[in-house]
Amino acid sequence: MINFSLVDVKSIASNEPRSNFAEADLETLADIIIETGGIIRPLVVKVIGVDSYTVVDGHFEYYAAVRAREKNPRQGEMVNAVVIAPKLEDLVVKQVASLKGIDSSTKQVTSQPETTKLEPRLANLELRFEKQFNEFKSEFLQERQRTDSKFKQLENLIPQKSEQSNPLSLLNSLDKDDLSIKLQRSQGGRIMSIRLLYSQ
Repeated sequence: MINFSLVDVKSIASNEPRSNFAEADLETLADIIIETGGIIRPLVVKVIGVDSYTVVDGHFEYYAAVRAREKNPRQGEMVNAVVIAPKLEDLVVKQVASLKGIDSSTKQVTSQPETTKLEPRLANLELRFEKQFNEFKSEFLQERQRTDSKFKQLENLIPQKSEQSNPLSLLNSLDKDDLSIKLQRSQGGRIMSIRLLYSQ
């Protein structure tokens, strides 16, 4: 026979070690148990003595309830439990295993479409990223060509160095009349023009 009842956490034990569960997860559920005033999924326990029980199913919930009692003894003192007779243990374990199998298959069914939906979205994102990258690359190359073209235009504006870049050699290449005009315009040109006249 199966009985639903409130059982004192102190009177329950588990043959599964607490170390099998992450303390952070137990802590989180313990806080929720304290806030809500109990666990919503009853433990499945079997009687092993007078007011003593062992967990058949719900080891994680049991340890979370223990932690809740440690944190707040008044709130976490009692837990909902399905108390079974020892002779029904095998049948209850089969039922639990069957229910867990249904739960896991439901999770797989629901997770498969999510994965299937996710793959096209990822492929679409990759295509969009590749398209944007190619557009950026094309714009970069065009901008580089424009910049190179502007540099060449600037280079053409700068007079090229020649063999006659020396000011004296430039003056020597002028005829006497042009030289006289240039010297008159320059600072001290009058003195040089006088010298030029005397040298003729």
